Amino acid sequence: MKYESLQKLLGLTKQQVKLYISLLEIGESTVQDLAIKSGIKRTSIYNHLPTLKDNGVISEIYKDKRRTLRAVHPKYLEQIAKANMIQLEMEMPELLAINNVDENKPQVSFYTGIEGVKEVYADLLKTKDTVLSFEDLDYLKSGLPEKYHNWLPSKRAEKQIPLHAISKKSKHASKFTANDKELLRKTKFIETEDFKTEINIYDNKVALFNFNSSSEPHVVLIEDKNITDTLRIIWNKLWEKL
Repeated sequence: MKYESLQKLLGLTKQQVKLYISLLEIGESTVQDLAIKSGIKRTSIYNHLPTLKDNGVISEIYKDKRRTLRAVHPKYLEQIAKANMIQLEMEMPELLAINNVDENKPQVSFYTGIEGVKEVYADLLKTKDTVLSFEDLDYLKSGLPEKYHNWLPSKRAEKQIPLHAISKKSKHASKFTANDKELLRKTKFIETEDFKTEINIYDNKVALFNFNSSSEPHVVLIEDKNITDTLRIIWNKLWEKL
């Protein structure tokens, strides 16, 4: 769907954005006409109206006992977004005061399924550092759908993020790493038992991917500087010896 940024900037749902865009296209309209244009049921439109009016993106007009709706001009959306940011800044001190997260404790998140894997990969693609990895490409090949095998390397190279990998030696791994240069990879092989988990180290985070083919993939993401620094030291020491 287009206009995803409006959802974030204005705090709207997909349906609410669709209603605004539809109303913008047809101009002043009744609820019935808006329902036809947007494909959203009238009952749902009535449920969304309070939020849309409170956010200032839609206004109601009464003419001759007839109610119509009008979308605010797009140029005013920036003002609405700025007002929302000002409100957030005003509430931030109170939110920080009630925050119950101990920043000295590791933050651990758990993700499941392909969408979970993609979410953690998307986070990895925000790093400015070189990613350090322990990997078993045979294990990844058997546990992750083929269409995703080249998705991360391509995206990572596109964003100019290098990756250095300690990879279990195998025929498949040797074939995969033939394109290391164009994918901004450096690989050193190790003869070892199967790695049952792929580990990626970046920023202050450690992502542990389990691609066990007998169940859906899942990821444990740990955010902690001490843990990350320790694993980075271990990785570097092993890299030097290979």
